[in-house]
Amino acid sequence: MGLFNDDAGDFIHGHAMSNDNRVRTAAVFSRMWDAGEMGRTRGGDGTSKWYGRRLAMHLMIQPVIAEQLLSDRALLEQGFLARYLVCWPESTIGTREYVAEDLMIDPVMQSYWQRMHGLLAMPAAMKPGTRNVLDPRTLTLAPNAKALWIEVINHIERDLRDVFQSVRGTAGKADAQILRIAGVLTLVEDAQAGTIPLEMIERATRLMQYHLDEA
Repeated sequence: MGLFNDDAGDFIHGHAMSNDNRVRTAAVFSRMWDAGEMGRTRGGDGTSKWYGRRLAMHLMIQPVIAEQLLSDRALLEQGFLARYLVCWPESTIGTREYVAEDLMIDPVMQSYWQRMHGLLAMPAAMKPGTRNVLDPRTLTLAPNAKALWIEVINHIERDLRDVFQSVRGTAGKADAQILRIAGVLTLVEDAQAGTIPLEMIERATRLMQYHLDEA
């Protein structure tokens, strides 16, 4: 499942994130992030629970709305915001000069689009006997990749005492985020891969460091 919005004010101020529902919605999204599980309770048909769900989310939010979301104490304490890779890049206003370039014929973009189409065309790994319960295979870490990952997360753990003290929630999820990013990068390179190599942990660490700096 995917939740993508390039003007997410209508989501942030919509029914799911209203004062009455915000914490409940955050809890549902957090469980999906943790284990791909979600539940729903309705007066008419009772309680239902689903497994094997994966949610991808990308929200673009105007600064004034982002300030409200990122300073919400309930979402901070619940751990909802810590599960997302947030960034607030500097404005490019004043530097956006016209460039006569056609991305449709750019070889790098064409390669990227072809790769994404190929991955999306692959059949999803489903739990036997089901039609919509994902059961992805496990990726393992190469020994040198695991050694670097341990070194990185130990360094972040030590920095929780001072450098990352104000963003403990985000930094505390860095170990899982690095593995998730590295797993995605690995499968983009080789959809049949079973092991995450050292290079992908290095790449994922650089991306995670960027988001820690942004936080």
